[in-house]
Amino acid sequence: MLAAGTRLRSGSEIALTRVQLAELLLAHYPDEKAEALGHLNFPIREFREMKMQPALERALKQREALDNADTDKGRPSAPCYCALSKRNLYF
Repeated sequence: MLAAGTRLRSGSEIALTRVQLAELLLAHYPDEKAEALGHLNFPIREFREMKMQPALERALKQREALDNADTDKGRPSAPCYCALSKRNLYF
């Protein structure tokens, strides 16, 4: 999906895929927080530019979870929202 979106220059698809990758890393590979954060920076910029508010809120929530994970070591990791909603399938 990421390669196809890059070839087609579909910013929204690339951004959504990178958010999903960050969520996957947070949920299943907690030691990869730095990489997950790297995958969130691009989508946050893209979602703001495209005015995709629900997707922006989702990405910001994941970034906030990353920030909180560093201060709240006793709490469980961020939830994984790996499936696209029906609305996001058509972006």
